Amino acid sequence: MKFAHVLTCFAIALGFCNAASAQTARVPVVAAENFYGDVIRQLGGDRVQVTSILSNPDEDPHLFEASPKTARAAARGARRL
Repeated sequence: MKFAHVLTCFAIALGFCNAASAQTARVPVVAAENFYGDVIRQLGGDRVQVTSILSNPDEDPHLFEASPKTARAAARGARRL
């Protein structure tokens, strides 16, 4: 759970730091859970591109285990920054 929150905060911080330098580009954000992604999407509107790692609200974040798919999603978001 702590890792998910750290990942979300890190993605948000990097995304908004880069937003000032590229006004026309969409800021990629990788959110740990879907409700964080929804909040970011509401705040950023069409200026952000959000990928939520846990997109099913029935999933227990305490049972989450990273997979290669998760690593690819996070890497794609980081590369676009």
